[in-house]
Amino acid sequence: MTDAVRCAGVGTRYKRTRALDGLDLVVPAGTICGLVGPNGAGKTTTTSILAGFLSPDEGTVDVLGRGPYGAEKCLSIVQMKSHFRALCLSR
Repeated sequence: MTDAVRCAGVGTRYKRTRALDGLDLVVPAGTICGLVGPNGAGKTTTTSILAGFLSPDEGTVDVLGRGPYGAEKCLSIVQMKSHFRALCLSR
């Protein structure tokens, strides 16, 4: 089985702020993946790189064997705010 997404050592920064630092991510084809984490964890930056909206400063990105560019035809990104506070593990 091939990988739908493969990131190796991906890093990027906004001015002096390190947004991603050595991200390694593999999503096998046919799976559903969700990125979950606190504000500032790099979720939006990661999805923006996978969709080809941003270029990483370092590392490699592969989406369905095409690199991040051209992935807009086969990648779907949905962002939403959680309204399920009762399901939170901590506050």
